[in-house]
Amino acid sequence: MTLSRGLVLLVLALATGSAFAQPKPALVQDRDEPGRDPFQQISSTDDCIGESFCSVSFTPVPEGKRLVLTQMTIESSVANANVPIYVRVTNNLSARATFTITNTSTPRIATFPIMLFMSAGQTPTANGFTFDTEFQASFSITLVGYYITL
Repeated sequence: MTLSRGLVLLVLALATGSAFAQPKPALVQDRDEPGRDPFQQISSTDDCIGESFCSVSFTPVPEGKRLVLTQMTIESSVANANVPIYVRVTNNLSARATFTITNTSTPRIATFPIMLFMSAGQTPTANGFTFDTEFQASFSITLVGYYITL
């Protein structure tokens, strides 16, 4: 009875020890989490009052990063409230997002969802233009998104 009791205790000890043994978790890095490295910047100018074209630039994308833009907000006014404002956000190469603002409120404020990628060294730029009228207030653009570390 002592031998069988010893074997039972040995089996229980081995089973209990392996049941509590946990493998070490793998180290992971969530590189694409939007809240990890957020981006929000406002750029505005008064230089285009009386003109039909406006342009504002933002801070260039830092080395080792990619900027993912997810939202754009514009605030401006034009002399003729019935004329649309056309807005384009670009990386100064081929990628761009283009919008038309047709509401007649003054000032015109609009927010658009976008998905635009900017590589390291590229400078986000926003252009606004109208036809048959001119801007009568500052042209202000807010870009929102996040950086991805490369």
